[in-house]
Parts: sequence; C-alpha cells; structure tokens
Amino acid sequence: MRQSEMEALMQLQKETIESLRQLVDSQRLTMEQMAKNHEEQTAQLNQTIANLNETVEYLKKKLFASSSERTKKEEFPGQLELFNEAEAEVDPSVQEPTLEEMVGGYKRKARKAKAIREEILARLPVIEVLCSVPDEERNCPYCNTPMAVIGKKVVREELRLI
Repeated sequence: MRQSEMEALMQLQKETIESLRQLVDSQRLTMEQMAKNHEEQTAQLNQTIANLNETVEYLKKKLFASSSERTKKEEFPGQLELFNEAEAEVDPSVQEPTLEEMVGGYKRKARKAKAIREEILARLPVIEVLCSVPDEERNCPYCNTPMAVIGKKVVREELRLI
C-alpha cells in the first residue's frame, strides 16, 4: 500500500471514530434525558401515592373512628361559657318549679287500638289458587313411583280492590 492510501485510510478511520463519538454522545444525552424523565415521573407517582394514602387514612378515620360532639375544655378555653348568660343571671334564692307545675293539667288522650291485619282480613273472602303438577310429571324420574303431596306453601297474599 502506498503512503497516500494509508493516509486516506487513517483519515477515514479518524472520521469514523469522530462520528462514532458523536453518536455515543448523542445517545448518552438521550439516555440521560430519559433517566431524568423517568426519575421525575417516579417522583410524581410517589407523591400521588402518598396523597392517595393520606386521603384513604383520612376517610377511614372519618368513617370508622369514634365521633362525638363533645369537646375538651382545654381545646377552646372560654368558648363553652359564651352561652351561660341565663345561668349567670338566675337568682339562686328563687325555687325552681316542679315538673307537674310546668306541665299543668294536660292529660294525654287514650289511643285507639290498632287493628290487626288478621282481624281486618278475616272478614274478606279467601280464594286459594293451587298450583298442581301435571299427571305425567307426578312420577319420580328415577324410580317411576308416584309422588305424594308433602306440604303446602303460601307464596303470597293479594288484596284486590274492585
């Protein structure tokens, strides 16, 4: 091989090496960008999971935890005494009225006895509709012996207004 061919090959190798370096650099940048996007997405998903777990805990607490309208006096000092003006201005020497005095002479009227359903329906005519099995199905399918009536079952009762 001649010197010029060797130089041409060397130049071609240098150019190939340089293009490969550029390709590797561009792929490295792409991989870094993809890794960064993946990390951001993972962080966002972890935050969403944390928020959802917090919401679930809050809702479970609201649904299943004990609830009461009572508050501790230490939480809101002075707040519970806002509406005690009547007790503060009452004269303790005055005797409180008894329950009978307050209610007076009211007497409750006796209620009518409720009519029982059976008593109401006892006066109405009853029509029983029996559902019977056809003759060809009254024999046992295994041993072909005639089947007997075992019992009777009330499915429903209807009241028809005419």
